[in-house]
Amino acid sequence: MRTARLVCIIHTILLSFAVAASGGHGDLTCRDELIATLESIARGYEANVRKTGPVRVCGRIFCVQQAQERRQIPPNKVFAPQWVNFDYIQKDNKRRYEQDRLLSPGERVYALDNNRGLALYATPSTLRIFPLADEEYRWSLLADLYHSFVILEGAVGKENVGRGMHSLVEEVQEGRFDTEGRTLSVDASDDGLLTITEGAKTSFTRFVIDSRKGFNLVARKYKYLRSSGQLWRDFEGTYEYSQLANGAWVLAKGRYKYSVDDGTAGERRLEVTDIQTQFEVSDEIFELDSLHVPADVPLIDHSYSPPRVVNKGN
Repeated sequence: MRTARLVCIIHTILLSFAVAASGGHGDLTCRDELIATLESIARGYEANVRKTGPVRVCGRIFCVQQAQERRQIPPNKVFAPQWVNFDYIQKDNKRRYEQDRLLSPGERVYALDNNRGLALYATPSTLRIFPLADEEYRWSLLADLYHSFVILEGAVGKENVGRGMHSLVEEVQEGRFDTEGRTLSVDASDDGLLTITEGAKTSFTRFVIDSRKGFNLVARKYKYLRSSGQLWRDFEGTYEYSQLANGAWVLAKGRYKYSVDDGTAGERRLEVTDIQTQFEVSDEIFELDSLHVPADVPLIDHSYSPPRVVNKGN
């Protein structure tokens, strides 16, 4: 979806949308071009998702969290280096994700999306079910460590590239950037990379999208400050993708580091060990019964507000 016109536009006007300190409003043409570009990125990403088709991705994720230099943190904030294995299955618009439970040897985390609802079960704890409302946003949260590498966590919240771009379009249309101190820009390079930068008085967020690789996220960086100017959170990550036989791209490798003002610093690395597009699994694996939840485990239904405990186990 990368076209000469798109690259030319971005290079010519940088697609920056910012308001001067005088309180003036952004140029209408610039605003329209910015919206068109963000929507184009969303369409490219969503087209790659649709093209992916049945896929099974297996691998492992490395996690560690420790104290920053010359800082002290409570023992429960220290996570010794640990690898957890994961298995991600997508078939007929249904999804299943499972991984070793972090810091809980022998336990597992399961997430299901079967087109009727979503579920999360972290053994041996509570089973939670969710409605399909905000399905992609919710799935980004339920698929735990794996999706922490592919969501645009930062200025747009925890969303995938498609939803993130739509959210930025809504903010532009609603005039959220018509205030002093807020800026949004998109820049493109000749190698197909699109860099989206969002800034405010106390935050800075940058996402790099690769139009040659399914409009997927290949780098992100953000820094948040408290109103006092003190660092609140700092994050930087890079990501690599593998191309399937049908031309779609899936995450193959990732790494990010973070630091928080509570004195913690951490790192996570993802390594995919196997990608399959031809595999046999029963549709039953997308159903709650496949989790074999013990009868004494509470089931909490989040379709109610507030959520309700509706029964025990299956």
